[in-house]
Amino acid sequence: MGDNWTKIKPYVNEHYEFLEIASDFGNPLEVVREAISNSFDAKATYIKISFSVMNIDGYYKLVIELQDNGVGMSHEILEKNFWALGNSASKNDSSKIGEKGHGTKIYLRSDTVYVITHHESGSYESICNRPFNDLNAGKLHTPRIKPCNPASKTGTYIRLEGYNNNERSMYLQNIVKDYIYWFTKLGSFETEIDGNDPFAG
Repeated sequence: MGDNWTKIKPYVNEHYEFLEIASDFGNPLEVVREAISNSFDAKATYIKISFSVMNIDGYYKLVIELQDNGVGMSHEILEKNFWALGNSASKNDSSKIGEKGHGTKIYLRSDTVYVITHHESGSYESICNRPFNDLNAGKLHTPRIKPCNPASKTGTYIRLEGYNNNERSMYLQNIVKDYIYWFTKLGSFETEIDGNDPFAG
């Protein structure tokens, strides 16, 4: 009987892991930090973040738009890093901010996540409807990806609809500006000594 071992394959409750990580971000402004960190890692020199309220299918929803001129995402990075869990293209690069493959999961706290990205290997459009609803219902979210028309330059555009249950009280200009200055790469001392103070002038 001493040799009758049975191998056990550890089980991972996938939807719960996604839900747990997406829910771990307590401050609604962390979506701003994540966007800026990703843009820096993508070597962007231009970052645009906007907040608005739009009537979508008869409901007023918070819409967050994130745009940069970084290197964009390949099909593999979009599928295995952006949408998947625990994979990060920055793991072996000490100059990059992201390394755990968790950060973009904060975007799943939305009614809809829409992505357009232009990479040297191709251009792709991706969408995921009701990701947070699916995760809370015990199901995995189901993003879709397809090729799209190429652009003359690389970069990424992300649109989050109905983010954080449409709670928008934190997304006021003075609050967001202070958060960026104190808690993100864009407001870091390192950025300022490089001569790129984002709040100058």
